[in-house]
Amino acid sequence: MLRHYDALGLVCPSARTTGGYRRYSPSDIERLLHVESLRSLGLSLAEVKRALDDAEFSPPVVIGELIEQSRQRLAREQELISRLRHVQATESNDWSDVLGIVGLLRSLRSAHAPHRQQAVLHAAHRGALPAAALAESLLTEDETNVAGTLHWALARAGEEALPVLSRGLHAERPEVRRRTVEAITALTSPAATALLREALGDPDDVVRSRAAIALGRRGDDTATAVLIALIADGADGIDDVAAGEALGHLASDKKRAAGIVADLVAHAANAPSPVRRRVVQALAELPATAARPALEPFTRDPEPGVALTAVALLRRLDS
Repeated sequence: MLRHYDALGLVCPSARTTGGYRRYSPSDIERLLHVESLRSLGLSLAEVKRALDDAEFSPPVVIGELIEQSRQRLAREQELISRLRHVQATESNDWSDVLGIVGLLRSLRSAHAPHRQQAVLHAAHRGALPAAALAESLLTEDETNVAGTLHWALARAGEEALPVLSRGLHAERPEVRRRTVEAITALTSPAATALLREALGDPDDVVRSRAAIALGRRGDDTATAVLIALIADGADGIDDVAAGEALGHLASDKKRAAGIVADLVAHAANAPSPVRRRVVQALAELPATAARPALEPFTRDPEPGVALTAVALLRRLDS
């Protein structure tokens, strides 16, 4: 090592003995320690020499570059660990299956959306769908068609994706949480239902709406208050019709129906006409015996659009 450092001009002995051996002074030893310290940070020998000899060599810039290089290296190692775990989870004893899964994992990281989509479809055809890997891809997939294919594949893959999807519900970006809750709605296990209940508290209206509609269709009355509030508020991206249908499913239980009707009417009281119109439309999705008495007062609403809608809906219920 010392000979190499000497040849590079990195650490040169101040003197030599009569026998030709190198003699290092205290300052040489100090420089050697500096070299080893800088090497421990990941600098190349050329960078170490420049750091020690060039007064304009900027430590902050180099340290920043080293941090980024280390971050990228760690990311690659973490990706490898993730890939190995996905392969391990398949418990396959066949190398051809293992290689197929590895190929899928590589294709899912392709820069070309059609390649990613085709990889998922091919894996589904082969019957090799590592659910956790597909779920992780979904959390980062921004291309609509690929995300849709991943949703379809996850529905076929089953419950193994839930631990990853659970993490997706806490993603910073609302788009990720929206895709996540949509994927969860395709799964019907108690664990999936529990995650949907958790999503009812999401700050994003669309996430709450998708979770509430799915729960309502499952007859889970924990979604009732959220569905009513979403209908009344009329936030962007909310499917009022689907929310009303979910309430109608919940109201098939007579004990719930009266409470749902009362809450909807309460939200309409003294509210702007768009709110009253949405409430009227939602009432029409409820069983006729519960909806008819609540709709009748709206036929005299001061806003013609609300009154005419109520009249038309009552006629439909009576037909």
